[in-house]
This record gives sequence, structure tokens and C-alpha cells, in this order.
Amino acid sequence: MIEIVTQPGTLRVLEKIGVKNNDGLEINKWYPNMEKTFTGWEKFGRVQFEEEKSQITITLGKGSGLEIFNQRIKQINVKQGDIHNGKNK
Repeated sequence: MIEIVTQPGTLRVLEKIGVKNNDGLEINKWYPNMEKTFTGWEKFGRVQFEEEKSQITITLGKGSGLEIFNQRIKQINVKQGDIHNGKNK
């Protein structure tokens, strides 16, 4: 498992280009005014917020969202085990 630490304010930057994929309780609580997702959201430089089992995940896509996230990485920490042949032991 790894932890990716980003610069302060990264979530706020992603929220500005976010669209929400569903209407779960948590996502509506945190993002009541966020635009709903649409076909081609990724092509228009958006990221997609989705509620999954009471947590919110962000799909960065292949464009602007991924670039923003990558540019704002401060640190990457290995949190548990050793990674060997693609498996966490």
C-alpha cells in the first residue's frame, strides 16, 4: 500500500473541475451544487467524483485532472509490506 501526499489545496483545485457521478448521501452533503457528470467529461478536462460505500472517490481521467494531481505530488510513502512482482507481501 502506498500513500500519496499532495500539496495543500489539491482537493479544492480538483473540486473546481469536478462533476458528480451519482446522488449518494455523502456526495450530496459535500457537493450539493456540483454539476452532474456527462458523456465526454474527461475530454472536457473534468474529473469525476463518485460515492462508493459512504466514501467519495475521484476519477482523474487521462487529461487535466491527472496532470494537476501529478504536478501537485509532494511525497510518496510505502505504508506496509514490500512490493514484489506486482503483489504486496
